[in-house]
Amino acid sequence: MTNPECLEMPALREKHQQQVFAFIDRELNHLSFRITWRTKREESEERAMQTAAVLPSVEVLEKILRYETKLERQLYRALGQLERLQRMRRGEAVPPPLTLEVLERE
Repeated sequence: MTNPECLEMPALREKHQQQVFAFIDRELNHLSFRITWRTKREESEERAMQTAAVLPSVEVLEKILRYETKLERQLYRALGQLERLQRMRRGEAVPPPLTLEVLERE
């Protein structure tokens, strides 16, 4: 061990002991931070896994989307019919309903 400050043995021993304690404290703080970070990460991963487990499968989601589309079409059809009936009740000339279907070309 070097002694550049020319300290006596008890003072040198005390200095080295303080340096060791400081090093241990830094390492404990670092490990404490890592444990906290790791715990939060594991909790986050656990929540993500629980959320994913609750979601329905792709097939079920596609079926729900088809039902939703069908219900939207029915709603718009009923709203159009309601509007026509209200106009007829007020005595307005109501043209027959016009439906237009748009298809995609491949």
